[in-house]
Amino acid sequence: MEVKPVAAAAPKFKTLSKYSYAETEKYCKVELSELVGLTDEKVEVDFQNRSLSLKVFDYKGLNYQFTVPKLQCKILPKDCSYLIKKNCL
Repeated sequence: MEVKPVAAAAPKFKTLSKYSYAETEKYCKVELSELVGLTDEKVEVDFQNRSLSLKVFDYKGLNYQFTVPKLQCKILPKDCSYLIKKNCL
């Protein structure tokens, strides 16, 4: 009898759909207020020229994601950042 290793299942994500958005000539800001009490080590953010993807792992027992697969305009990924506050991300 041959025992084959079982591949780990990909994590499942719940989509974050509540957000606020603000834009000026200098920046664009998206706030996700469902993530109160979040810590930095649980967040993975990927900025690309025309997209952004945010994943939060093991927050209150679930994984979450927020994705914009096609932004209206190109962005400069190296100039993008995120900030974790007490009441939002």
